[in-house]
Amino acid sequence: LIPYTQYRLRVLAENSAGQGPWSEWVSFRTQPAAPPAPTDLTEEQSFPHAIEISFLPPSPPHGVINEYRIRHTPSGQMNYKEVRVLANRLQCSDISKRDRLCYRVVDLEPEQEYEIQASAHTEGGAWSDWSEPLGAQTHEQ
Repeated sequence: LIPYTQYRLRVLAENSAGQGPWSEWVSFRTQPAAPPAPTDLTEEQSFPHAIEISFLPPSPPHGVINEYRIRHTPSGQMNYKEVRVLANRLQCSDISKRDRLCYRVVDLEPEQEYEIQASAHTEGGAWSDWSEPLGAQTHEQ
């Protein structure tokens, strides 16, 4: 069964004497699970000390996505800085990006290449894997 999916079912018993009647329909939803990773990380704008990114939320979400993690590191290094952001704080100001989520990674060094990744969390579920890394560079000061 697919996580966090609504199903309807009914049963019919059968034995050597024949078939019984169908039961009433029963509806149920499966439990949430870890979502797939966010996709299509894109650099929207670069600044001397920040990079604005956008990405697509997980699909299917496998639950209600309530939180994201965004992490970054200078390219070629593994010393990640990570922030957790509530899902409702990632709305894009550009109306043409209404299907995407946006975030500004801050406190960066000028003229530095960074790798940025995102991960999603479902209510009552778990964290997704990290997205594919996005390579992006800050501008000169």
